[in-house]
Amino acid sequence: MKEILDEMTSQGVKWMYGRWLIEGAPHVLLLDTNSIADRLDSWKGDLWNVAGIPSPPNDQETNDAILFGYLVGWFLGDFVAREKKKAVIAHFHEWLAGVAIPLLRKRRTELTTIFTTHATLLGRYLCAGSVDFYNNIQHFSVDEEAGKRGIYHRYCIERGAAHCCDVFTTVSQITAFEAEHLLKRKPDGVLPNGLNVVKFSAMHEFQNLHARNKEKIHNFVRGHFYGHYDFDLDNTLYFFTAGRYEYRNKGVDMYIESLSRK
Repeated sequence: MKEILDEMTSQGVKWMYGRWLIEGAPHVLLLDTNSIADRLDSWKGDLWNVAGIPSPPNDQETNDAILFGYLVGWFLGDFVAREKKKAVIAHFHEWLAGVAIPLLRKRRTELTTIFTTHATLLGRYLCAGSVDFYNNIQHFSVDEEAGKRGIYHRYCIERGAAHCCDVFTTVSQITAFEAEHLLKRKPDGVLPNGLNVVKFSAMHEFQNLHARNKEKIHNFVRGHFYGHYDFDLDNTLYFFTAGRYEYRNKGVDMYIESLSRK
């Protein structure tokens, strides 16, 4: 790894190496996409020639994905060439990380690739609109729908990653159904999202933490509502939803409607 990073450094790539501060302390390599931005146009042209994936000039998120993908492909290609004893598996999550997958396939890099989508890009856009999504999913013209929403190039990256990887997975059965219709490949398996429950294994610690955090919530509610709307905090249940602020496809609309019907 050091030999590869020294070589990349000599060509202008900036990076940071360390340990991720979670259980197991895995090795982490961060690649600075800005340090190699002068190669963007060249790599965009190569991506079109290699995979037929277009890239408009003013989409910064896609530009960063292309820079990252080529850096990852560069690193993994050199790493596999030097690693003679162990098999190498590269696991990519979501379209933003997926540019390297068709590159590695085209270059015949000797490693196994896994691509996991947590929700399809086009599915997110369709769900955010007023569309009867799941009842009509088999009827969508995916290229046309992606084009109408200005995300055709991003969709091409996601679909290219799904078709060029060795193993394609999603995080749920409903996402697998979605991916089969929108990305045109049936996932090889479902890998559910996990929670690290080890750090909460000591029940008394968890209960103490719960009590402290609930009091913080109480204090916020007192400051925000009291004087305008008073209620008994000891007889109050709090419900939270986590995720992106997307009113329909995160189900917030359904949740609020269910409260009115209870």
